[in-house]
Amino acid sequence: MFLAAGIALGLLSAPAPKNVIFFVMDGGGYNQYLAASMANDRLGKEVFQGPGWMNSSVSSYCLQMTKEPKKTGEQDPEIVYDPAKAWNEKDNYKWLQSTPTDSGASASAYSTGNKTYKHSLCTSDFGEAQKNINDLYRAAGKSVGVVTSVEWSDATPAAMIAHNLNRDNRVEVSREMVEKSGASVIMGACHPWYDGHGRRREKLGDASWIGEREYLMDGSKAWQDIRIIESREDFEALAKGKLDMMGRSRIVGTVRADAGLQIERDSKDWNKDGKIDGEDRKVAPLNGDPFIKTVPSLGTMALGALNVLSKNEKGFFLMVEGGAVDHAGHYNWGARMVEEAQDFFRAIEAVDGWVKRNGGYENNLIVITSDHETGCVYGPESDKIPFQPIQSAGKGKLPKFRFNSGGHTNVLIPVYAKGPGAEMLKTLSTKRDPVRGTYMDNTDVHRLVASAAK
Repeated sequence: MFLAAGIALGLLSAPAPKNVIFFVMDGGGYNQYLAASMANDRLGKEVFQGPGWMNSSVSSYCLQMTKEPKKTGEQDPEIVYDPAKAWNEKDNYKWLQSTPTDSGASASAYSTGNKTYKHSLCTSDFGEAQKNINDLYRAAGKSVGVVTSVEWSDATPAAMIAHNLNRDNRVEVSREMVEKSGASVIMGACHPWYDGHGRRREKLGDASWIGEREYLMDGSKAWQDIRIIESREDFEALAKGKLDMMGRSRIVGTVRADAGLQIERDSKDWNKDGKIDGEDRKVAPLNGDPFIKTVPSLGTMALGALNVLSKNEKGFFLMVEGGAVDHAGHYNWGARMVEEAQDFFRAIEAVDGWVKRNGGYENNLIVITSDHETGCVYGPESDKIPFQPIQSAGKGKLPKFRFNSGGHTNVLIPVYAKGPGAEMLKTLSTKRDPVRGTYMDNTDVHRLVASAAK
């Protein structure tokens, strides 16, 4: 049986939008957002910082640090966000690095309104499936879609439309997403016949991300009610409204690249050690490595998804994830982290344009946030100067910063919103942080993203 969502939708006093578009920068803390704006030379001038946009901060802690149900339902008090611990200059970031959530628990909080354990996908600490975004919107007769720059069955997109005890059960998760959820759009990377640079493999790679289903490996066909695509040309045709849907109403797009759109593309011997590996990506300049030309951008995928979802006159929910910011943070690939954040911003700009052409912000709500921060990113000497601000190096240049970790942290993350109900960012931000100001919890964000499920 499903558990009730954390906060009843009927309690909402704010006006309800027709459509909700939810952007998630996986691994994006304040400094990831800031670094992309610095490189864009658009500090304070990004689309989501313009007129009518509301903003606040979000705590992302999970219920428990375990990766399986403890069957207590009790919050671990040691991992609850605590400003005094978070900004302790003598702690060397230890508390932040030892108490973080993961994308499964955080995305599940957005999707269900409830805290849960790490690696859960919309499953409670008692092992019970919870109503998620897909359940709520489909019950309201609306369409649901997920788009990501990484594997489409990874934790963040999966938590919007699937349920599982553990996000690592990839075959189960991907099969539920495609074959049981009824979601109208599923798009992302992880094509098993292509490597990280978009080259065709001689042998099949890891197919678990797409449920080990052969019908998902041929992007020129259809299966049941699903149109399957994989080429850049088909993604672009979909974005322009010119793709032949072959009489199907749903679409699954698996980009011809492994792991992500651009994150695993080839690099150069930037550190001059005579070999090319991940160490080169740590020192590569911004945009120093040529981009793959055979994959679509995140913005193109988002526009394609909107063309499918907007056919439902009742409305829709779309989640768009910039997932590779997290990947770059784990590897400490500074340039690629910023490049991925910039592509995420371009996707927001593309969707902002779509909104203005399709009912405006009177009918559409955009919410932009992250699931957690990755890399403990602060200024270039932040190992000696705690919480040192990052520094701009000018337009088109990689800002000056350093990674203090290769993992997630328990810092507050930014949130922005515009459209019906966006003012809830202020009314729900009842806690105060000495640096970020007032903040809300990720379970509160659920009230915004679920607000059109009526």
